[in-house]
Amino acid sequence: MSPVGSINTYEAFIGQDWYRQIEQAEGLAVVLDLHHDEFLSDKGQYISVGRSMVSDAREDRSAGVIKLNIKVSAIRHILELSSLADRGVTVLTDRNGAMICYTDGVGVTEEEAGELVRILEQRERKIFSFQGEKYEGVVQTSERYGWKLIKIIPYQVMYEELIRFRQALFTVLAAILLLLVVISYLLADSITRPLLGLSECLKEMKIGNWSIRAKGGNDETGVLAEAFNEMAGRIQESVDAIYRTEEEKRRAELVALQAQINPHFLYNTLRSIRWMADVQGADNVTGAIDDLIQLFRLTTQIQGEYITIEEDLHIIRLYCEILMIRYMDCFTVEYEVDETLLSCKTIKFLLQPLLENAIYHGFQDWKKNALIRISVREEEGDVVFEVFDNGCGMDAETILRVLTLKKEDGKGLNKIGVNNVNMRIRRCFGEEYGLSFESEPGHYTIARAKIPKLVMEGAVTP
Repeated sequence: MSPVGSINTYEAFIGQDWYRQIEQAEGLAVVLDLHHDEFLSDKGQYISVGRSMVSDAREDRSAGVIKLNIKVSAIRHILELSSLADRGVTVLTDRNGAMICYTDGVGVTEEEAGELVRILEQRERKIFSFQGEKYEGVVQTSERYGWKLIKIIPYQVMYEELIRFRQALFTVLAAILLLLVVISYLLADSITRPLLGLSECLKEMKIGNWSIRAKGGNDETGVLAEAFNEMAGRIQESVDAIYRTEEEKRRAELVALQAQINPHFLYNTLRSIRWMADVQGADNVTGAIDDLIQLFRLTTQIQGEYITIEEDLHIIRLYCEILMIRYMDCFTVEYEVDETLLSCKTIKFLLQPLLENAIYHGFQDWKKNALIRISVREEEGDVVFEVFDNGCGMDAETILRVLTLKKEDGKGLNKIGVNNVNMRIRRCFGEEYGLSFESEPGHYTIARAKIPKLVMEGAVTP
């Protein structure tokens, strides 16, 4: 731009106020507030920065000044390009409060912008009302030059921003909450599903399905499932054992019910009686028949599993009397009985199978002085029965066969074998009781039975 004005250009320059301000700054930079430069063809408003030049430091004489003019429109353009102009009013003022420029993002005129600045400067609070609208302002002041950059934003705009922020925050929180719900559901499902399965297993066990097994995970539910399966396995073993015991009991009771007089035995006995009657003139027939009648009555009328030792011994005496007739007094029977034990409880047909075993195994080849000794004694609080015979004895294999076979043949009084007696003793009194054998082949055999000492209810003590 070309300078205009008087021919005396130098005097016109040095007479300007801005020239004197720069010169008086003595070499320091000076910022000139909003002004018009008369020496430029463009009469727009400028902001200038100037500095004086010293030609001779000793004489302190100025050689002139340097001034840089900045158009206000350029400053406004810079503000409009910045983020400060978005959704609000931005005002730049000089040290005297004069508006240098402003930008508008909400439809405010220059006069209204100036009014907003004046209201803002008059209030301590930065929130104020203007023409029915609520505004909030922020002021930034340059400490060196006193210029102010003012940002005024409508409260509604800030509120909309806050609403958008709050909506965004709520959206994020809702997403987090949904994620937590999904995670909680998955975690709960991983816990409740095994527990529900365990509950179903318990229902199955309640109706008797002991083979059911639970499934668990790798956490505490897995421990519960493992404990449940172990418990179910033990219960199943116990139930199976009970079933086996009940089945054995049922079979034993069935055998006891079927233990009627053996027809073969009855036939042999009656044939012996008839032969004796033919040979001897029937003198002993009456006594033999009386013994047989008593034996029938005792074996058929005694009810229940238990009888007294006295009753069992009475059956044995009658049985031995009949066997003595059949075998023509080929053996002798002795009794050693503690009479204080006669009222004690025992199971029906305990001694009779042991006596049959002594006769049929011990005296397969009859010999002179054949002896059977039946004893009943107390030993350490228990009752011990022993049937001794001085027959041929038994080896270990024979003893095992006698203890395991239910019944070898039908020669005896009934169908109850030694194994059945042993099983019934253990079922009635416990596993610590039962039968045992002591034998020396060619010399003797002792069949021994041990039961607890229990007084039979209703029995009369001798």
